[in-house]
Amino acid sequence: MNRHLVLKTLAIGLLVLLLLVPLALIEGTIGERASYRMQVQEEVAATHAGAQVVAGPVLVLPYVETTTTVAQARRDGEPAVSTRSENRTMLVFPSELVVDGEVQVELRRRGIHQAPVWRAKALEFTGRFEPVALPRPVSSAPGTTVTVVAGEPYVAFSISDLRGFVATPSIELGGERVLFEPRAAPPFDGPAVRARVDPELLAAGGSIAFSLRADLAGTRELSFVPIGDETRVSLRSNWPHPSFGGRFLPLEREVGDAGFSARWSVPAIATQARSALAGGREAQGERARATAPVDGFGVRLIDPVDIYAQAMRATKYGVLFVVLTFGAFWLFEVLRRVSIHPVQYGFVGAALAIFFLLLLALSEHLPFGLAYGLAAAACIALIGAYLAAVLGGMRTAAGFCAGLSALHAALYSVIRLEDTALLVGTLLMFSALACAMLASRRIDWTRFGLPSTPAGARPE
Repeated sequence: MNRHLVLKTLAIGLLVLLLLVPLALIEGTIGERASYRMQVQEEVAATHAGAQVVAGPVLVLPYVETTTTVAQARRDGEPAVSTRSENRTMLVFPSELVVDGEVQVELRRRGIHQAPVWRAKALEFTGRFEPVALPRPVSSAPGTTVTVVAGEPYVAFSISDLRGFVATPSIELGGERVLFEPRAAPPFDGPAVRARVDPELLAAGGSIAFSLRADLAGTRELSFVPIGDETRVSLRSNWPHPSFGGRFLPLEREVGDAGFSARWSVPAIATQARSALAGGREAQGERARATAPVDGFGVRLIDPVDIYAQAMRATKYGVLFVVLTFGAFWLFEVLRRVSIHPVQYGFVGAALAIFFLLLLALSEHLPFGLAYGLAAAACIALIGAYLAAVLGGMRTAAGFCAGLSALHAALYSVIRLEDTALLVGTLLMFSALACAMLASRRIDWTRFGLPSTPAGARPE
């Protein structure tokens, strides 16, 4: 085989390896830009309000349990009396909890980046608490007396970030509307508020209906903890790209260009939220702090066109771009018996690499599809003009440009797909290999580069 061809092939392979360096640098740049966008979103959340997890309302009945023990009489004739008091709470969860609200989403911009923030102006919680009596005092030993004294009952309500309260929330109990106060509200160990409850409502012994209204704000996500015997949540929003997550998916949902609507229904038997919230409080008293319930559900506001993820996916195929293009050049040299210098290979490879950086820069200011088309058109036009001079004709250069256009179109379809991206990418590579094999099938590689055999020396 021709030594020159072998050296040429090795030089092309070295160029492919060298082009991995700028492609890796471009991937690093994409990661840095994506990190900066995430930082902007965190800054917006820090100045607005973060993702919200809503739990409550819960009726809390504090009481003091006092145990008095009378021992045998002392030497002076007076009995020995010991007293021990312990603060306890009883939790009353809603027998029915219905949540209804509309979530309005808007975009807050910081430079070229934006972050979605939401506001639920009329989030309403309705339901009822069933009557419950405090535990009766029971003495387990002679000389021991147990007494129970009721404390001040209240309703506890919790959200992840108290800055999300746009206005002071209120709750209506028995026809009386009470504002919540920014006080510690066990059983919630984190941010929470409480509203006092008239003891006469409890003394009446009937079911207590409630209606809680809250004007909430947050970023990225809104979730709920199902603490009712039956928890039903209905949400509507103008955001057309929801991602429903948590431990429970909505029973019904509708997603369109104008927004989405969703409805959840979770029975208490299907969740451990109550037991996680109670945390053994009835047995251990107020000193026991409940852990955060893990069961929940809600909606996350996502950006379906993540330009950095798509740019990163495109760059992953950069090596394939270079290999296929250089392979086409090499086959062109072999079939047409022309010579293309390795430096010219390098210029074309640099133009292919700069495409991905140009795509990233344009997509930060333009829709991704338009940015991709402009970046591809600019690079293909540059390569076409260069090849017209190198190959000595517009027809050959136009053929290469047509091939590059098809390659860019195939890449765009791959990066826009999710479920079938591997299939399409594999078919692309298979098609390229098939074209190379069919184009070179008549070449006698064992005699390539050797002097031509005289006519008639070998039978046809």
